[in-house]
Amino acid sequence: MTPHLTAIVLTRGDSPYLRECLAALAFCDARLLFASGTTPDTAQRAANGQARLVVRPFEWPSALGRPPVR
Repeated sequence: MTPHLTAIVLTRGDSPYLRECLAALAFCDARLLFASGTTPDTAQRAANGQARLVVRPFEWPSALGRPPVR
């Protein structure tokens, strides 16, 4: 049985670094892009990076009254 590696990327909106991020994960068997909100370019950038796009609103720490993770 061959092992498989899936990369999971979380983004809020459309990051200017999304293209580079997905390109850096080209060695993975699959890429999943979870986006909380999107811009018109998000779907195209996901497709260009051979990533499956899942759009879902996130409960970010700041929305829950928690400090952001750094």
